[in-house]
Amino acid sequence: MIVCVCMNPSYDRTMEVAGMHLGETNRVLSSQSVPGGKGINVSIALDILGQSSICIGLAGEKNRSQFDRMLKEMHLHGDFLSIPGEIRTNIKIIDRDQTRLVTELNEPGPEVDEKTLRHLTDLLLSYRSSISMLVLTGSLPPKAPADYYRQVIAKMQKHGIPCVLDASGEALKEGLKASPFLVKPNRSELEQLEGTQFCSPQEIAACAMKYVKSGVQMMAVSLGKEGALIAGADGVFQAKGVKVKTLTTVGAGDFMVAGLIDGYLRTHNSQEALKIGSAMAAMRITSLTPDREEAEARIKDIEVSPIDKFPKELSGAGE
Repeated sequence: MIVCVCMNPSYDRTMEVAGMHLGETNRVLSSQSVPGGKGINVSIALDILGQSSICIGLAGEKNRSQFDRMLKEMHLHGDFLSIPGEIRTNIKIIDRDQTRLVTELNEPGPEVDEKTLRHLTDLLLSYRSSISMLVLTGSLPPKAPADYYRQVIAKMQKHGIPCVLDASGEALKEGLKASPFLVKPNRSELEQLEGTQFCSPQEIAACAMKYVKSGVQMMAVSLGKEGALIAGADGVFQAKGVKVKTLTTVGAGDFMVAGLIDGYLRTHNSQEALKIGSAMAAMRITSLTPDREEAEARIKDIEVSPIDKFPKELSGAGE
């Protein structure tokens, strides 16, 4: 079973407007509210792929009942510790007139303390005998230390549990110190981590390989329209971007994480993992109601090829 950690879940309220005008009244064309958070999105995508998963995390007690009901209606399994406060609401405004430009308003969520984090770690460890992979993704709640993901990865790896990290900023920087099994930053997150801007996929590939040489088993980097790449012991491979009509980019990275996990668990091959991960991301941005049949169709559109040449100034990094 795959465990998706969701420390800061949300109600994701998506609204569509025809032209967003700041400082004026805007008419909403359609809206929907669903349980959100990157861990939940990964679990949704894993379900599409036929993988068994459960979301484990923290949930504000004041508006918890509706959250649990919505998860059940979506046939998602959850085990959330109740904490003081409310589950946050994230608002996503999609502008139909601006090529579906998305504006996001994300609340911070309730604060946590050291005792709560110990209880969450204990809860995760209680599942250790049945975990095939642990996914740590999304923002940390207020007052959580930046190295919490690193702490969890270190504890889980002592029990032989591979961990996936999809985070940004300090949480990514700290988490990498524990050498997780798979890390999936996007291009901008990796640039922020490195304090530089990359000029080509080859430069990104060299940077990703640096982390593989330092202990990470695989690093996948999403590149937007340029596709994605993955670095591992067998080399670096790039999946070319596919031309699709974009309906939404929300959750595309989470669907890629699920595809990477599914592909690796089924084949133990980084190229196949990248192909399925890229197909899942492409499916997500083109469909608001994705399903397994569409995912399998998308896989046929993905081309994966090796990246053999790195810039000389980066190729030796990490050696």
